[in-house]
Amino acid sequence: EHATAGAPAGVGLDALAVRPDGREVLVAFADTVRFLDARTLRPVREWRTGGGVLAAVYAPDGATVVVARRDNLAE
Repeated sequence: EHATAGAPAGVGLDALAVRPDGREVLVAFADTVRFLDARTLRPVREWRTGGGVLAAVYAPDGATVVVARRDNLAE
């Protein structure tokens, strides 16, 4: 489970980002953004976007995440 961050088997990750303080990892697949504890890689929370994810980044303060979607929108 940890190798795919809880994603179904065979699903590729579309985005990966690490919070600036190194305590959290973000992974995205399909329309799901999953936040993982950086030490254990266990899911902490999940966010469903309105469309497939192309990229994701944390703001420098680590409090905000921006997700670029395949439909040319950002969240």
